[in-house]
Amino acid sequence: MSEDDERARRRQEYEKHWHRIFEMQGFDRGTLEKMSDAELAAWQAMYEPTTPQHRLAEHIWHERLAQQQIAASRRATYIAAASGLIGVLVGWLLSSWHPFH
Repeated sequence: MSEDDERARRRQEYEKHWHRIFEMQGFDRGTLEKMSDAELAAWQAMYEPTTPQHRLAEHIWHERLAQQQIAASRRATYIAAASGLIGVLVGWLLSSWHPFH
């Protein structure tokens, strides 16, 4: 590769880098949060893993996963509490029932 080709390649990388930075300055994070999973995946695929856009999309994915895990934990807690109450109720009913007295 000639020196001119190398210089042109570096210049192109420099311009791409600054274009990505300027693009992020006016960016609203809420836009990504409102995207569906398919839309977010398509948007993220447009950028290389080292770009701020790609990293921001990764952060949104982690937040979505955490929200799903929190919801699952809440459901499990409600089921456990209901099971405990049912167990207490059944135990009380069985202890108060004396069929042979």
